[in-house]
Formats: sequence, C-alpha cells, structure tokens
Amino acid sequence: LYYIRFSASNLNSPSIVETLADGTENFVSYYAINYILTGAYNIELPDPLFDLQTSFLLQSDLAAYSLDVNGTIFFKSKYWGGIGLRTTPQNISAFTVLGGIELMNGLNLGYALDINTNAMFPSGGTSHEVMVTYSFNLDTKRDQKYKSVRYL
Repeated sequence: LYYIRFSASNLNSPSIVETLADGTENFVSYYAINYILTGAYNIELPDPLFDLQTSFLLQSDLAAYSLDVNGTIFFKSKYWGGIGLRTTPQNISAFTVLGGIELMNGLNLGYALDINTNAMFPSGGTSHEVMVTYSFNLDTKRDQKYKSVRYL
C-alpha cells in the first residue's frame, strides 16, 4: 500500500495591508505560495505480526524547504511506535517520537513528542500532542444472498 499527494496553498498570494489612522495604507506582507508533497509506503515485514509504514512530507515556498521523514512500526495492527526527523537546508531542526494503541474497534489513542533542535529555540522547545481518532468500518461486502435484484 502506498500513496503520494501534491498540494499548494495561498495560490493567489494574498497580501496584508494595514490602514493607518490618517487613512493611508501600509503594505505589511504577503503570503507566499506553499507547495506540499507527501507520500507513504507500507512495508510488509517477514514476521506477519509487524508492519512498517514509512512516510515523508516536503514543504517549500521555492525560497526554502523543510523535509520530514518518518517511520512507524505496527504490532498486531493494535500497537504502534515511531520516530521522525525534520530537516532544513541548514540543519536537523526536530526529532519526533510517537506511540499509540487501539483501545477498541476503531478507537485509537496516541501521543507524540516533538523535540525542537533549531537554534531559534535555545532551550530546546518541545511540543506534545495527544491524538484520539475513530475509524468507521465502511466494509461493503455483502454476505447475504438475495433471490431478487430488487433488494440489492
């Protein structure tokens, strides 16, 4: 299983203009177009209890870029843990550690810790994220047999 996706935001490059008290307008800034390329690939490991999902996220405004590379291992499709790395042209800017569990059918709980290594945050700023997700089972298989096509 794999996927790849490309998207862009701020396609019209909106600008921010402030109106001063005397009625004059002052150009403040504009939003650059941001391009995003992301993808993932599931690797089946020799042990059927484990699966490995690798993914990447590349963001750029054509002046600078940021690349995130992640790996998550799943055990029995119920427990998972992973690591990630964010890099820019200047340095490695963050490490990520995450883990989670499927509590019941479709309900997942996870935690992620993002450790910032960028020089802009000398104290080593970190962020914490708690994730709660629910996945609906949209299985369309029909085991019931019908004698008339009217009931399909």
